[in-house]
Amino acid sequence: WDGRLKNVVSMIRSGQFGNPVDFEPVLNSIENGNDRYLLAHDFASYVDCQAKVDEAYKDKEKWAKKCIMAVSGMGFFSTDRTIQEYADVIWNCKPVPRPDPRA
Repeated sequence: WDGRLKNVVSMIRSGQFGNPVDFEPVLNSIENGNDRYLLAHDFASYVDCQAKVDEAYKDKEKWAKKCIMAVSGMGFFSTDRTIQEYADVIWNCKPVPRPDPRA
């Protein structure tokens, strides 16, 4: 484990973020080798990447440009289009008509 993750787990267990019992399912899954979401595996790279984000955010002009570029590049993405593509290409299913809620 990354030392930073050990520190976070210790802080959680100390009650710093609320009742430690609330976090037991997550902590137990990580500590007992059932980390199916790979939280422990990805933690170091996540924290390292977040540090880069924090650094980039300091330059407000560049950050604004990055945000505008990201938003302008999202035009093709839509959940409706994505779900339709999955239905057509992956699931090979047809839509079912929705009943009229007023009927």
